[in-house]
Amino acid sequence: MSQLVSPRPRVVTAAAILTAATGLYWFGTGVLSLLVCLQANYRIRVSTILELIVFPGCLGVAGLVAFFALWLRQNWGRILAVALSVPSILFGLSYLRPFLNFNSSIKDLLLLMALFAFPIIAGFAILPLLAGEKIRQEMLPPAIVSMYVNLLDEGAPCARPTRAVALGGGLFELLATEDYDPNEEHWEISPGSVVRGVESDLKGETHLSAVALGS
Repeated sequence: MSQLVSPRPRVVTAAAILTAATGLYWFGTGVLSLLVCLQANYRIRVSTILELIVFPGCLGVAGLVAFFALWLRQNWGRILAVALSVPSILFGLSYLRPFLNFNSSIKDLLLLMALFAFPIIAGFAILPLLAGEKIRQEMLPPAIVSMYVNLLDEGAPCARPTRAVALGGGLFELLATEDYDPNEEHWEISPGSVVRGVESDLKGETHLSAVALGS
C-alpha cells in the first residue's frame, strides 16, 4: 500500500520547513531570554517570565512537534501548525512593536524588523499553504470500505466480502481478509491489486464489487 500513497505535496513540505524554522526561532528566543534573565541583577516579574520565556518556549516545542508530524503526513500535524500560526503572528507583533518606537538608524531598524518580523511572515505563509481544501483531503488518512470480490472454482457464482482502501477516482486497493489462504480460496482478483469499485446487487442489497482495471 505504501507504493500507492502519493508523495508529500510540495506545499506541505514548504509549510513543514517554515514550521520547523518558526519553532526553532521561538525556542531560541525563549532560551536567549532565559539566559538574559539569569544574568539580571534585579527581580523579574512573573508576567515577564511568561512572556519572554514560557510562551516562546512552548511555541518552539509545539512547532517542532508539528514539523515532524507534517513530515510524516499526519493530519493532526497540519491542524497543529495552522493553530500555532495565529499565536506566532500575535507574539511576533508584540515583540516587534516596541522596536518601532526606538530612535535608531534606518539600518538598525530594518535589521530589527527583519529579525522580529520572521514569525509574522511565516505565520501568514503557513495559513494558506495548509488550510486549503485540497491539502486537507490529501492529508486525511485513506477511507476503508467494504467490498466484494468474486471467487473462482466454486461451482456457482460466489463472492467474498472483504475490505478495500479508497484511493480516489473510483479506484481501490483490495485488502485480504484475516483468514485469507490462496490455496483454499481462489479470488478473481488477488489482494493488493488496484481495482475499480462498481455497485452491484447481491441478495437484494446494493454492495460494492471489485472489478479489474481494463475490464
